[in-house]
Amino acid sequence: MRHPLASSATQRGLSLIELMIAIVILGVLAAVAVPSYTGYVQRAQRQTAAACLVELSQRMQVFHQRRGVYPTQLAQVGHDGSCPESRYTLRINDPPRAALCGASTANPDGTCQNGSAPTAALTCTGSIPRFQVEALPNAAQLPDGYLLLTRCYSGGEQRYRGAQDTNW
Repeated sequence: MRHPLASSATQRGLSLIELMIAIVILGVLAAVAVPSYTGYVQRAQRQTAAACLVELSQRMQVFHQRRGVYPTQLAQVGHDGSCPESRYTLRINDPPRAALCGASTANPDGTCQNGSAPTAALTCTGSIPRFQVEALPNAAQLPDGYLLLTRCYSGGEQRYRGAQDTNW
């Protein structure tokens, strides 16, 4: 009687070439999937931070309705600056930024801290900003850049994202 695990002429294992081809295929699939997944995670984190900014903006409006002034610190609206489930930290810009400076930070007077020229002006049509809130990325989200929400006295809003200075 033959042992059931003994090899026969009809049973055959994988050759080294077949195994190498399978590993290469898995490597190519991983090389395509990982960057796509990373981009998805960054977009999800950005959307969570955007929702936190809108919620903070609403808290600031309520504070203004009750007290007649806008808060200058997060603690005044009962916020600690964290955004749950997000890789961003929130802050109130007081005074508001006057310009966008790409990856650099803007000074209140509209100049950029690194000495470069501003990429866009932050002006509210016919009025000055009421307030400005910003979400700053933590380490894992740095390539995505910051989120900025400016509320204008004219009733409009301006929203900018990251080093691209685009709407979010």
